[in-house]
Amino acid sequence: MVFSAFQLQTFPATLRKLAYGHGLTENMMGRSLLWLAASIPPLMLAACTAQQVPTSNEENNALCRMLPGKSEAIRSSKSGIQYLPPSFGKVMHICKFKGYPECFPKISNFESEWYSNHWEAATEPSLFEISNAQKYAGDSVLRFTWLPTFHHPVIVRFETSAGTTNFIAKELSGAGGYEPGSISRQINRKLSSLEAHQVERAMARASPFNEPPENCGGGSDGSRWILERARKGSYEYADRWSPQKGAMRDFGLLTLKLTGWEFEEIY
Repeated sequence: MVFSAFQLQTFPATLRKLAYGHGLTENMMGRSLLWLAASIPPLMLAACTAQQVPTSNEENNALCRMLPGKSEAIRSSKSGIQYLPPSFGKVMHICKFKGYPECFPKISNFESEWYSNHWEAATEPSLFEISNAQKYAGDSVLRFTWLPTFHHPVIVRFETSAGTTNFIAKELSGAGGYEPGSISRQINRKLSSLEAHQVERAMARASPFNEPPENCGGGSDGSRWILERARKGSYEYADRWSPQKGAMRDFGLLTLKLTGWEFEEIY
């Protein structure tokens, strides 16, 4: 089989790098494509840990067409609210949870139901739906969600419009890793100019949305930290599992401090 120069250039960059690294010329590379695809796990991903996947989104998409994995349906909540984009169910990153590379969606259906159940119990709106709403008049909505496995979940929303930021915080009676329960305490107030400036400065200095995604994080005991932002026509999402440092940790701690509530442990 003979491959044109254009076809060779359309091969994923990772495959071409592997070919050259193994002494294959361009003429040989086309005939060796199938061999390279079969060799991806031992040659390229053997050293990857669940937290380290040295590929770009474009390369991940190409590799996920060859590696095990399947997309999942991101369904609406029990009351019909679509909290997360359906596109989050598409396979897009590579992890080695079982010791070999597999492709996983950005959010699993299990995670989608988990988060949605807590948002719904807190009577929270969908920021994804707000971002697509034609009549939304605000400037932006920012929401931080803290789901500690054994402690009460906390959901905080910042609604900014015309230079004013409303602060809505809710704590649920359940546990972040189990049933959400119901709203046990809440706050609804305007942030002072100093508080609003602190939030803006924290986002500008080190926004969690600008950090590399933690595609393969997680565990059985810990907490999920989630940050979303909705602006007209734009929805942003980031999450971390029990972050000990970084932008998500810093912003989450600031947000929890603004509630004025005391917490037994923040993890």
